Amino acid sequence: MPHTDERFYKMALNWTDDPKVADLFRFGQVEGVLARDLFSQMIRYSRANLTDGVGPGALLASLSGQGEDHARQLAAHLADPGSWGPLVELSTDEGTGRIVTWRVLAYARWNDTKADVDARTEAGRTGARARWNGADRNADRNAGRNAKR
Repeated sequence: MPHTDERFYKMALNWTDDPKVADLFRFGQVEGVLARDLFSQMIRYSRANLTDGVGPGALLASLSGQGEDHARQLAAHLADPGSWGPLVELSTDEGTGRIVTWRVLAYARWNDTKADVDARTEAGRTGARARWNGADRNADRNAGRNAKR
């Protein structure tokens, strides 16, 4: 795979067949599709920002492309346990009822956590340092042998 600075998030090819996801259609066809899309956007946001599946409730409208009230309703669909259990957990402000944060429940099962990404980054840095330090020790010796006199 060529080097790229793009980040990716992982979704199983058949993620839409998961019973929890398929059960979203109990809210209707359009609502099911919109809730499913919001769920994928929650995962995308979490991976892009390394939040381990947690995000601010204030972003629900922009993640869903819907108005604030409809976005809250879609998030409530995702948090509804239904027959198979919820996909997300919502934390709300008791006074206003607004969603403060949301959490994708099985995020770490499929996607790298911040700790995973940080460990991989540090391992890459350590490896690069070892390669460069090894090259530096031999650079003068090699340059002298390779130079034309």
